[in-house]
Amino acid sequence: MRIIPSSVMVREGFGYVLGFNGLVYTGSDSDLCFRPLEPELISPMYIVWKKYHMFSPVAALLYKELKKAFG
Repeated sequence: MRIIPSSVMVREGFGYVLGFNGLVYTGSDSDLCFRPLEPELISPMYIVWKKYHMFSPVAALLYKELKKAFG
């Protein structure tokens, strides 16, 4: 199964994408733009993993940085 990014589908005219700001490049030279919803909708984000999971060294470093950044 091939995963097609939503930005490709929008560029091909399949519709619109509802998502978080900054997930897709929408700079001045992009053919996409971000339009905020009114009124603003806020959705919390969560990071989850298996309990007692053994992290790889890179994942352990990411976990350490996330704990430092978010308490």
